Amino acid sequence: RVIRLLPDTLLIRAVERPRLAVWQRQGVVNVVDADGRVIPEAAAGQFTDLPLVVGDGANVAAGATLPLLESRPHLMQQIEALVRVDGRRWDLRLRDGSLIQLPAEHEDQALIELDQMEREQRILELGFARVDLRVPDAPAVRPRGKDEVAPGALALTAGGIG
Repeated sequence: RVIRLLPDTLLIRAVERPRLAVWQRQGVVNVVDADGRVIPEAAAGQFTDLPLVVGDGANVAAGATLPLLESRPHLMQQIEALVRVDGRRWDLRLRDGSLIQLPAEHEDQALIELDQMEREQRILELGFARVDLRVPDAPAVRPRGKDEVAPGALALTAGGIG
């Protein structure tokens, strides 16, 4: 905002919009605020500390979901991206290649259930292919197969490291 005070003074007021996430959609990457609006002045590559949200509508829906996840720092530090599925729910892609599927409604309850599984069974440390939390009170865990290797992990073959 610029105000001119005659005869020779300009007052300039700049308000920085808080950044919420980096939003990727159809190969285009932007920084968005808490309302999901693109901040065109912000170069997404400079904000590697922001969470990555992917897909149609992810920019708007992230404002409600990210605070739930940020209150769980152990989980949040393992998340590579939040992927919006069918404009209704989230898949959480972890850095080790695992996937956590959240329900379309009551994400907070599903995250409480995940917290309980983590406290009792250390589920996030065990390595799994998928945790499906879409059905309340009936989580389904698919373990990583014995021949599956997490992305980024070294594979041992008969001849050594492959």
